[in-house]
Formats: sequence, C-alpha cells, structure tokens
Amino acid sequence: MRAFSRAVLAIALTMALARPGLAAPVSESEVETYLQAFYEILLFTTGQNPGEGNQPQPRVVGKVTEPLRVRMIGPELDQHRDLILQKIKRLTEIVGLSFTVLDARDESENLLVEMYHRRPSDNFRCRAANTVNARGQRRGHVFIYPPAVNQCTTHELMHALGFAHDYGKFDTVMSYVYRSTDLTPIDLMLLRVLYDPRLKPGMRWIPAITAARDALVDKLVADGAPPETVEMGRRFVRNFPEMMKREFAEKGNVEIQAQLGYAYTFAEAIPKDEIAGYYWFRRAAEAGNAGAQANVGVSLIYGRGVSADPPLGIPWLKRSAAQGHGGAIFNLGMAYRDGRGVAPDPVEAYKWLAVAAAQRASGAEANLQRLVPQLTAAQIEEGKRRAGSWKPDSP
Repeated sequence: MRAFSRAVLAIALTMALARPGLAAPVSESEVETYLQAFYEILLFTTGQNPGEGNQPQPRVVGKVTEPLRVRMIGPELDQHRDLILQKIKRLTEIVGLSFTVLDARDESENLLVEMYHRRPSDNFRCRAANTVNARGQRRGHVFIYPPAVNQCTTHELMHALGFAHDYGKFDTVMSYVYRSTDLTPIDLMLLRVLYDPRLKPGMRWIPAITAARDALVDKLVADGAPPETVEMGRRFVRNFPEMMKREFAEKGNVEIQAQLGYAYTFAEAIPKDEIAGYYWFRRAAEAGNAGAQANVGVSLIYGRGVSADPPLGIPWLKRSAAQGHGGAIFNLGMAYRDGRGVAPDPVEAYKWLAVAAAQRASGAEANLQRLVPQLTAAQIEEGKRRAGSWKPDSP
C-alpha cells in the first residue's frame, strides 16, 4: 500500500476514534486495507518453528478467551513494573479482558512476562513464545530486554493476544519498518475486530476474513461512518478464496490446500462444493496433512465428493490415525463397528473408539458406551489391552 493511502487511513480512523458519533466517511479501499492488514498480521505466523525457515506460515485465528493471569519475573523488574502494567491495562481495556497480577511464585499464569539479560549472540531484543493447549487455551510468554522495555513491550504483548506476524507493510506497532512504540489507529481497530465475539479461536481463513469484515464495518459505523459502510469489503471477501488458490494452494501450500478442503466441504462462508473440497483435501492428504487424510478417508467411505469406495478409505484413515488425528481414530472405530471398508470387528472397534474417547474426539465416548453391551467381558478386556498399547505411528 502506498504511503499516501496509509496516511489517509490513519487520519480517517483517528478522526473516527476521537469523534465517535460524527460522520467519518470511509472508502472501499480503506475497508479493504483494514482487511488486508487483518489477513497479513493475524493469519500468518512469523515462520520461526522448526522446518519453516524464515517464511511466514499460514495459521488460524488465535486469541485469549479467559481473563489474563499475569506473572512477572526477572532482573530489573521493579523499575519497569508500572510501565508494563500500564500497557497491559490499556490492551485489556480495548479487548474487553480483565487481568490479575499473580505472585511471582504462582505458576498458574496464562501470561508470563519475563525480563532477561540479552546475550551477545541473541539476534533479538524482545520476543514472544506463545502456545495453545489441547483445549484451545492460549498461554503467552513474552521476554523483555530491560533497556528496550518502552520500545517493544506493546509489540510483544500484542503477540500474546493473537497478533502473529511482524509485518512491515502497515503502520502498526507490529511493524519493524515503522517501529511504533505505541498502538496506531490500525492496531486499535484490529484489536477490536479480533476480539469481536464473531471471531472464534481456531477459525480458518475464509470464515475468519468473512467474520472480520462483518465486525469491521459494524465498528466503523458505530464510530460514525455512514450506514452504507456496512456493504463495503464484500469484494475483498468474495475474491479471497481465489487469492488463496492462486497465491498459496496452487503453489503447494499444504495448510491452505487443507483449509480450502474444509471451506468447500463444510460450506465455511462459501457455497458448498464437495467435489472441490475432495480435490483440495486429496492434494493436502498426499502431502501428509493429517486432517486432510482423515477427510479423504471419510469421503471415500461415504461417497462425499467422490464415488464411494470404502476399502480405499481405510488406509487414509490409518495414515491419519498414525499421526494421532482424533477424527480419523474415531472413524476407524465406526468403520470396524459397522463393517465399512473392513470386516466387522467389535474388539478392534472398541480399541479405536477407546483411543478416540481418551482424546475427547466428538461422539467417541457415546458410541463406545453403545458398543459395550454388545461385547463379552473377554472382548472388552482385549479391546482395552489394544487401546492401552496403541500409540501414534503404531497399527
């Protein structure tokens, strides 16, 4: 985006925030700029995981869904504590989260702020290491180099709140080009959009950008933009799936291939097309994506987007299950229970359903309990033995 356009956007949003309730005209290009910023800053990670190199990697929506429990540790903390807490307070007020500060010995935090002394070999002053557990709960860990506390604290806290990509194209606190030390108008709006309840943790790209558009235009109108603003951004959303294909899926990005499979198969904010869904799932499955492999298996067993051929579906489920995918494990249990693609085998069904239930796969526990009355005590014991000895990468 040109510097002039960035300046226009910043001025327009600053006026809207400063004078809510007064008409603040917004153009189609400005709405699309917000959506482009949302996509590039929130739907990518910076590519610092093993095997990713330095290339940004696609991700799903991430956000904090619980009150923040903040623990602060490290050298020189006393002299910087107030500034850090001021920044946390401002951010939580914007996104509607509460926060409490824990004792330094209380390790029940979901946000750890650690002051650290930088080593000469370190190529960063501050950084964030954020994780999401199996229940979708987010934990942030930010490292702050004391001499840089004013320059990078807000940046790293934004990472903890769900801003993943250090992208330089937009005038934002996330940019290493603009190097803002405080929130810019774009940051303020993107925080509000991300923490709108329509944006759910784990949302894939197409439903996320659709929900982001809806949240964005509503907030612009609430800030004083004309009512017709609510129709803006639809062109961006309409063109988004084709951009995903052109820029990512066709170039071999497996994550985006799988996301297109989900979007078309389950009508995630676009018309349902099971044939297209199967095509993209198959491409991602052949490249090793566990979710796509599970969906290829299900599609072949039940004839979803492809002619039914249950025996061909079973190996795909097993390949996915070997990676620990709960949906594949559950569907293997159902296949052995019902004799779809394999000979009926209630003991093997018990094994797979028990493993799936242990992973809290949807429907697994209920189907396991329905199966139990049909088995002898010996069969149940054997099923438990097989389930107990199973681990990913085992048959």
